This record gives sequence, structure tokens and C-alpha cells, in this order.
Amino acid sequence: MQHTTRRPARPRQSAAARGVIARSLCARTLAAGALAVGSVALAATPALAAPAPIAPGITSGSITAPATATVGDVVDASIALTGTSAVYAYELVVDYDPAVLDYVDGSATAPDGGFDAVDEQDGTLTVTHTRLGTSPELAGDLAVDLQFAAIGAGDGTLGFSSVTLVSSEGLTTTLAAPSAAPLAVTAAAVPPVDPAPVPVPDPSTPAGGGTAPVPSPTSSAASASSASGPLAFTGAEVLPGILAGAAVLLAGVAAVVVAQVRRRRSAGTR
Repeated sequence: MQHTTRRPARPRQSAAARGVIARSLCARTLAAGALAVGSVALAATPALAAPAPIAPGITSGSITAPATATVGDVVDASIALTGTSAVYAYELVVDYDPAVLDYVDGSATAPDGGFDAVDEQDGTLTVTHTRLGTSPELAGDLAVDLQFAAIGAGDGTLGFSSVTLVSSEGLTTTLAAPSAAPLAVTAAAVPPVDPAPVPVPDPSTPAGGGTAPVPSPTSSAASASSASGPLAFTGAEVLPGILAGAAVLLAGVAAVVVAQVRRRRSAGTR
């Protein structure tokens, strides 16, 4: 006898269930296709390149100052940097004659928001400015003011020999010998000094100084009276008196001698 094995019948799926399954399979198929297309697109698109660093820029640089000055004056100089861009730091170099000009300490100006330094070495002035941290770069027209003291006569030309700009990425731009400012310093005028007047001697002034006495009528009369008194004699008038006195004295002495001789004779006769 032949036995027949029957498989159990699968439960029939409803139309709604068949629709859900169909839609699920379709969604999976679409998702797999989209993933494959996205992978192909990513593989075909090159990576975005980082922007290239930009070097700082400058159009021109110049220095201005008065054309003339006098020893003792303070000279105002100004440096102009025109059309700059991407400037994170700069270095300016100015040349001058140290026998004619001397930099005034602390006179250099700089933009706000940075660190400044000035180095003075034997006629060369180096002015440095740098931004700090995340400070924005500088751009446009920049100005730096300086002052110099005129200490000697001569050629005081200010030479703006170079300017170096540095970007935040470390790129540099240098502009050599952009400008010069001729300056002639002259010596201060010395006022003329009048010579001291030479004193003219006054005839009425005694040689030893003082004021000559002016005789009065009373003093003149007294002088005349004194001159005519018993003591007012000159040498010529006194000499005859002296001789007469000497003669009288000798006569007296002779009389005394004669008297004594006579007495002696009288005594001998007795």
C-alpha cells in the first residue's frame, strides 16, 4: 500500500499584508539604491581645499617733516603707510644724523590694541608694532608720528629706509627705501653784544677817585689868611731869617767870651 504524505497548507496572506510587504521591500530597495548613489557621489567629489594664506599688502610709504629748523627746535615727522592689507605687525626703519638730530623718547605713536617698541642705535631708529592674541589685522592707511630734537647745525635729512609688514600667518612684505624728508638745521642766531663803554676821566675828579672839593668863599678867605700868617713862609723867605738868627747867636757867644777874658785879666791884676 502506498502512503502519501501531505504538507500542511500555508495560511493565506491577506491582500493588506501582501501590500505592506511589497511596500517594505520597495523602501529597502530605494534605500539601498540611494546609499549606493551617495557613496558614488562622495567618491567622485574632491575634498574642499583650505584657503591659501595671503601676504600683507602696501601701496606706498612716505615720510614728511619741515624743510628747515633751528638748533633747539623740536621737529615733528610723520610716516604714512598707504593702502595696507592683512597687517598683523610692522617694522619701520628711519635713518638720520645723530650729530644733528636726537629722537625724543616716547614720542612715537602707534595703532591701538598692540605692543610697540622703539630702538635707537647710532642714527638708526627702528619702530615696531605687533597685534596681540586674536586682535584683528590692520588694513587701510596707517600713520606713525615721531619727534626729533635739533641738537646741531647741518644736514638733518630723515630717511625712511624700509618698512616690513607681517601677516597673521607669518608672511612678510618689504618695501625698501620708500621716501626721504630733506631737513636743514641752522645754528641759533646769537644777538650782538654792545661793547662796554670806556669811562672818560673827569678833570674835576682826583686821580685817586672821589670828588674834588669845591672851594667856598669862606674857605678861600681862610686859606688866604693862613697863607699870610707868621708860619706861612716859603723856603726863600725863611733862609734870611735863619742867617740873621745865626749871626745874633754868634755875636752873643762872642760877647760872653770877651766878658770872661776881661774878668780873668782883672783878677790877675789884683
